[in-house]
Amino acid sequence: MLTRQLTLNVSVSFEVPFVYLKHNIQEIEEALLLGSMVQSSVKTIRSTEEVKKIIEVKNLEIQRIELSYQEKLTKLLDDIKSLADEKNTIQNEYMDRIKDAQHNEKQQVSKEYNEQLHTLQNSYEILSSKYNGLEASKRILEESRSKDIQEAIQRTETMMDKIVASKQEQIIKMESAYNKLQESIQKQSEEVIKLSNLLGKRNSNVKLKGSDFEEMFGNKLKKYYGLCKGFYMNQTHLGSGHQMDFLIGIEGHNILWELKNYSTVVPKAEVDKFLRDLKENP
Repeated sequence: MLTRQLTLNVSVSFEVPFVYLKHNIQEIEEALLLGSMVQSSVKTIRSTEEVKKIIEVKNLEIQRIELSYQEKLTKLLDDIKSLADEKNTIQNEYMDRIKDAQHNEKQQVSKEYNEQLHTLQNSYEILSSKYNGLEASKRILEESRSKDIQEAIQRTETMMDKIVASKQEQIIKMESAYNKLQESIQKQSEEVIKLSNLLGKRNSNVKLKGSDFEEMFGNKLKKYYGLCKGFYMNQTHLGSGHQMDFLIGIEGHNILWELKNYSTVVPKAEVDKFLRDLKENP
């Protein structure tokens, strides 16, 4: 199997899980894949919490803007009311003096009275100008408030769109990882089935190979010892067991044969079985 080396940077205090130290490629791949899926799920949950926080921040910002503009409008309305009252007072006084002047129809009006009348008229015009200016400021303030609220909503919607796009990308990655995991499981299942079939064939071949070897060895015993006095041979491996593989008799002596056809050292368990069979067949 071709492999590649992957380098991961972690903190000094991080304890590497045991699965990454076993040198089992498939288990390491599965751990990395499952870990990425779990991390993606956690990240998705965190993204949902971030959406909630952004919505809360948006609501707080809109509430703050509305409260600020409401306070400014309240103060502006109070100023307008105060000026309106003052304007009405001056206007009433002005009209009263005009009525007095018209009623009296006096040709001789003192200079001081004319100056006062002129002063009142100027004051009325100044207050009217201030009133109109405050009305214009009110309109501008209301337009600015609407604009700021709209911009805050647009910023929030932009952030929401980015988060939704990010979550959709995470979902696509998780689906891709899930499909890869299913493919990996399918491949492993196929490999297990192949391995099972291979082991079955191997066990069958081992039994046939053992029978062929025993038959060949029995023919050799007959060939080399068949002419000896009192020779006979029993294939004890066909009996109930614990009797070796062959029993031959030569000149009144019994000889037991145990056959092992290994390409390496005979396992200790087979040697112990051989010694046990000797004790059971003295």
